[in-house]
Amino acid sequence: IGDWKLRINYDEKNLNAYLRQALEYVQEKYNQDLSVRIVAGFLNISESYLAKLFKVELNLTFLEYLTRVRIRNAVELMKDKNMPIYEIAERVGYRDYRHFSTIFKKYMGVGPKEYQMKT
Repeated sequence: IGDWKLRINYDEKNLNAYLRQALEYVQEKYNQDLSVRIVAGFLNISESYLAKLFKVELNLTFLEYLTRVRIRNAVELMKDKNMPIYEIAERVGYRDYRHFSTIFKKYMGVGPKEYQMKT
């Protein structure tokens, strides 16, 4: 199913140090309330600079990157067929189950319940 949309291609050794730190921060905190403002504040750089790093070096917006990390982690959690979708949504940082379902379907091509049953 559509996991090709989750792939992020970059050469880690050539990444800007701030961007590398931002990616690590998102990997650790993806299940919390995150925004480019929060991550830029953590790194002590401007939002616009961080946003530009994402666009130039990854060809993604911050939100696209965060979404891919969240959906990838949701896919992992779905290996447990007994875990309810609303719980998976919450665990990966979505407070609104319907919003999660919409985003999941956009990236994976099928709804979360259908995906969970197929895997």
